[in-house]
Amino acid sequence: MKKSIRFFLQFGFGAAFTLVLTIALGIRAESHYAAGEVWSAVGLTGAALLSAILNALHVSALAAGATHILGDYLDDIVYERGLDVEEPQP
Repeated sequence: MKKSIRFFLQFGFGAAFTLVLTIALGIRAESHYAAGEVWSAVGLTGAALLSAILNALHVSALAAGATHILGDYLDDIVYERGLDVEEPQP
């Protein structure tokens, strides 16, 4: 249980940080573009896209981890309650 909490904290904070970073870079890119600094805006937009990709990776890791932990939890419940169904032997 301790590992799963640490996992969610690490990837949760990573996802939150990259989301905020993506928004901040996008806002900054827009202000540079409005000021006529096109190449600065292009660079910041590229950085925002990379940050968005990192955010997607963090969120997908969270989803995969949650699915794995939920599967383990359900397996434990099935085992404890004796709900395992054995296949018939011929």
